[in-house]
Amino acid sequence: MPTVTTGSTITFGTSSWTGNVTSLSHSGMSRAVIDTTHLGTTSARTKIPGELVDGGTVEVGYQCDGGASTAWPPIAGAAETVTIKLGASGGPSVAFSGFVSENNFDISGDEVLITGTFTITVAGAVTYGAAS
Repeated sequence: MPTVTTGSTITFGTSSWTGNVTSLSHSGMSRAVIDTTHLGTTSARTKIPGELVDGGTVEVGYQCDGGASTAWPPIAGAAETVTIKLGASGGPSVAFSGFVSENNFDISGDEVLITGTFTITVAGAVTYGAAS
């Protein structure tokens, strides 16, 4: 069954960002692949997984009115708990320590909402919450 994503939210544990989310995109998680091949290995390379996982980045599309300081993504903030909830209620969620590492915005016109994207760098383990 598909997840209905209307009503999705992103919350920062310390700062109070109040913009509207228009899209979310995760770059993916990865971990090192360690080559264990040696001179005695025959027929194929051998490999083992690394221990540390890189949580990647999350790109957030947003809109805001720009009138309040909390409308802008917290680009100068420290790492904090970031929680993403999909859907208005009962949808899956994901939480992690992260920080805003990039912010881009566009103002096209004289009476419009500001739109843009910002990137959150995942700075720790990711916790997934199941839909209820």
